[in-house]
Amino acid sequence: MTVLREGNMRAKTFAPLAATVAAIVLVTGCSSTREGQANAESESGGSATVAAQGAAPGEMDPGTYRTTPQAGFGTVTSVNSGRYVEGQRMAEFVVLPTELDPLLTGAVGMSTYVIKSGTALSVLLTGKSPDIAEREGMLTGFSTSRSYEDKKADKSIVHAVFRFPDAESAQRAAVDMSADDALPSEYLPGGVPTSIDILPDTLTTTRESSDGTFSSNSFTPHGQYIIYTWASAPIAEKDWTAQITAKALEQQGPMIDKFPATAADKFAELPMDIDNVLVLTIPEDDGNRTTSSDAVYGPRGSAHFSTNPTLTLDFMDKSDTTLMARSGSNVYRSESDDGAATLFDLFKGDIVDSEGFTPSANPPGVPNAACFTKDSPQGTYNYCIVHQGRYLGEISALDDETKVHQMTTAQYKILESAK
Repeated sequence: MTVLREGNMRAKTFAPLAATVAAIVLVTGCSSTREGQANAESESGGSATVAAQGAAPGEMDPGTYRTTPQAGFGTVTSVNSGRYVEGQRMAEFVVLPTELDPLLTGAVGMSTYVIKSGTALSVLLTGKSPDIAEREGMLTGFSTSRSYEDKKADKSIVHAVFRFPDAESAQRAAVDMSADDALPSEYLPGGVPTSIDILPDTLTTTRESSDGTFSSNSFTPHGQYIIYTWASAPIAEKDWTAQITAKALEQQGPMIDKFPATAADKFAELPMDIDNVLVLTIPEDDGNRTTSSDAVYGPRGSAHFSTNPTLTLDFMDKSDTTLMARSGSNVYRSESDDGAATLFDLFKGDIVDSEGFTPSANPPGVPNAACFTKDSPQGTYNYCIVHQGRYLGEISALDDETKVHQMTTAQYKILESAK
């Protein structure tokens, strides 16, 4: 339900990072290039779109959006692309902030994303840490972030897992990155190396700022991984940062140990599309693609991009929904037609009851669709869902109801033709 990313709100199940809609760009990262996909136009007969000739009143109008599934994506064609596909896979094995503190539901811009290299760590870390990670051959990673919705509480977390070639490189990187973090920078005063009694292997730097905020940066080597946790709280509640870091490590270690990591020399052979769900999405505009999009996530992976991760997991479980593909639209795949219908009803109820949307006109001629709007300081959010067979599509846009209606119509036609 509601993906927290621009132009695609919901994916509260599967994601990202949904409720509170796309007001905040929660996902970032380097622009991704779609590799491994066959030539869609040649295989599907031209551009696979319908020309906008002005549909008659009451008739379906997909505008210029494609109305048939995309060509198969196949495997990636380079190690570079394989890195972000591996990072997308890793998202399923990264602890959700709401699992550490149920009040950590607020969006934190720019910090939930697939990290495809050491240099891409510059979104999270200042100083020489990105260079250190690159020096030690960091392979990939995934970062997730949240804050308290109550700004008076002012508590936040960024939690991530970085993968290196081996335990030795991860250990060296953790030591050097933590030491670099303690140095003053253009933006931050110097930190204080601080030990956490219950976490003897964790390298932590703490800071107190003039605005009354206490923060901690922790690097913990764990086999070929570094578990990274940044936590911030009012100085009067600084113990929360140690407690949340300890809880993160307690859960993250066993979880990442279950990750079926791909050998680095096999990255260029990874499939982009699990069970042919991504081909059913409307393609993302080139300018909006990131390392976290053009991806297929499981329930936990998608919950990172949702405004309500706990509810996302609950809805996907209740509807037996196991996959969500994320591109220009989101497509959820349930194990049965009834499951998709259940997910549709759950989304409809939550978008009104919890998210404050109101029902709006549906796209003409499209069955099994429901649309909603919500006014905000950023403009009017338009949101539609449509289900067909075992699939549910999700579309949103700001201040453009026509676009959402046309995309929803196109999405229905795509799902209708799915095998």
